[in-house]
Order: sequence, then structure tokens, then C-alpha cells
Amino acid sequence: MKKFYLFISISLLIMIIVFTTFLLFVKNNKAIYIFSFEKSYSYILSDNKEIDFTLYLSSNKSSLTSYEYIKSVSLENEFNYVNLKLRGINSIEGSIVINRKTFYPFTYRFTLDNMILNDELLLEDAKINIIYEDSSNIEVKIGSVNFISLIQSDDDISITQLKGVMNMISNQDEMVGVVLRLGTYNNLIIKDIRILNPHISLDMNYLKILSNDISSYDLIDNILGFNYQHIGIGSSRSILINSETRYFIPLKYSSKLRNSSLTLIIEYEKNGENKFLYIDNYKFFDKFYLCENETTGLNIYKYELS
Repeated sequence: MKKFYLFISISLLIMIIVFTTFLLFVKNNKAIYIFSFEKSYSYILSDNKEIDFTLYLSSNKSSLTSYEYIKSVSLENEFNYVNLKLRGINSIEGSIVINRKTFYPFTYRFTLDNMILNDELLLEDAKINIIYEDSSNIEVKIGSVNFISLIQSDDDISITQLKGVMNMISNQDEMVGVVLRLGTYNNLIIKDIRILNPHISLDMNYLKILSNDISSYDLIDNILGFNYQHIGIGSSRSILINSETRYFIPLKYSSKLRNSSLTLIIEYEKNGENKFLYIDNYKFFDKFYLCENETTGLNIYKYELS
């Protein structure tokens, strides 16, 4: 009889363990993990200008990527927020594996609801807050976002070349400078060339005029002729332009936030009037090559499906 009770007890224990494991399996299958690589974004705004952010989800088919299921979206930090109007969600081909989980990229496209022209707004430590129809929400950190509204001037300056120069730094590809070829039919003073980004800047003091084109992978130390340090704050400098000229301008980084797309603003003077030419959200290279320090410390969020 004791053996019988022992057998029953062991059987019940096994059933409880199996049932609990099954419940945990079902619960985990109903959970979606989501994150975004924190970057430094910059946008020049105009009417109905679209902005986009890429989120990575552990499922390529879920209600979280359903346009109809999303009630509202905002971009916010501790001090400010901007209401976003969702325009669409696009699946991006491919996937990445982090901590043995497969994540699928989706681009969320927005326009801004309450941005006033001539405003400039910087959101450091920004996050996207997505509210769904069932009143649940997810908040995903995306990095820093810089908005500015500018009026594009006449085409006094032509841009005939723009590309990034990449070097291997700390075992990862890093954009270390830009090649920019400008032309004009007038004698113009360029007061400054800058990047709309609080973490990435042009070092105009080390601008170099190039007699010939260079490769996108030429070493910056060979281009400039000395050991250049890319950590720090950039500098401003005015230049006179009266013909087509090719320049190399090195970059400075003040934080670990990166982006493959950057916005350049050229401020110049014509007839005593300040004018602007900008290249908005220009993609210098296609993607980041993930390395260990980019996947360590990611903020990965868990969303329980109902």
C-alpha cells in the first residue's frame, strides 16, 4: 500500500511539473520581446514630412505590427513630448539573433502632429510610447532625436558629391569623415557646415581640399597626414567658394550614439543675407555591423499578449 501511495504521489508530482512547464511555455509563446538600437536621429521638418524608426520584435506576425491595432503614438522624454501620427508599418527583410532569440525589424513611419515651423526641439533619452486599442502600451528607448524647421534657400550652391569615409576603430566600422564636392557660379562665403546632431559634429578646422577623389575606406590618418582623434567636439570655420571644389571633413563623436543617416546644413552668405542649403537624413552607408558592445546592455522589453 505504501508503494501504491508513493507511486500516486510521484505521478501527481510529475503531472504538476509537466502542467506548470506547459503553462510557462504557453505564456512565453504569448510574450513578444521588442527593442530598438539607440541612435542619434536628426530631421529637418516640412509639411507632412515623414520620419521613421526601426523596432525589432521577436515575432514577425503579431498584433503589435498591425496598423489598425494602434490607437496613438508619442515621442517623449522626461521633459518634452511630441504626438506622432502613424502613417504605416513596413517589414524589413532579414533578422538578427540576440541572446538566442530571433528578432525581426519593422519600420514605423510617422508625421508630427504638433510641430510648429521655425521650432527646434531636442529630445535626449527619447522613447516611443505606443498605445494600443486595448489600452495597453509599450515604451521603447530609441536614443536622441533632434528636430529643426528650416526654409531651403535658392540653388546658389550645387552638391555634386557626398559620401562617407569608413575606418575600422575598436574592431568596428566607423564613419570618420565625409567627402563633399561643392560648386557655385558666384563668390560665396560659406559661414559653416554642420551636422544636425548633438552627438556627431564636423571638425571644420581640419577641413582639407582634395585634388582627387579618395576611396570610402582610405585611412583618415593618411588623408590628414597625422594621427586624428575622433572623440570630442567639432569646430566651425568659414570658407570662400568660387568654383567646384572637393573637400574632406573629419567627424567628431561626443557619445556612443551613432546613425548611418545624417543631416548636413550649409550656412552661407549672399548679398549680406544668411541662407541655408541642407541635405536631409542622407544615408551614408547601409547598415551597422553588429559587434559585442552594440548588443550588450540593450533595453529589451517584454509585452504580454492578451
